[in-house]
Amino acid sequence: MREGRCQKYFIDKGKEEFCQKGVDALIIMDMYDVQETYPSVKKIILIASDSDFVPVIGRMKQKGFEVVIYTYFDRKRGSKFSTSNHLLNIASKWVKFDKTYFEDSK
Repeated sequence: MREGRCQKYFIDKGKEEFCQKGVDALIIMDMYDVQETYPSVKKIILIASDSDFVPVIGRMKQKGFEVVIYTYFDRKRGSKFSTSNHLLNIASKWVKFDKTYFEDSK
């Protein structure tokens, strides 16, 4: 789990929202350091949906790691829940979340 810096931005009628910035870069650095920090680890499980991770996943696979992606997406045009096909194709394996993964968290 990684946290980046929190950024505040304004949406409709001055309403504020917050989002994390820089998290992808931190995760990418962590992935690249796994071999030195945890030499017995051979599998990386990543929860992601964007293509920012494609280059590092390719590099980790070249180093002999299995990289499993857990993601959620729908195929509705204009949806904010989309996943890059490049991400799905480069992963060693990918698993699509569905709502049953979260039902026990209520």
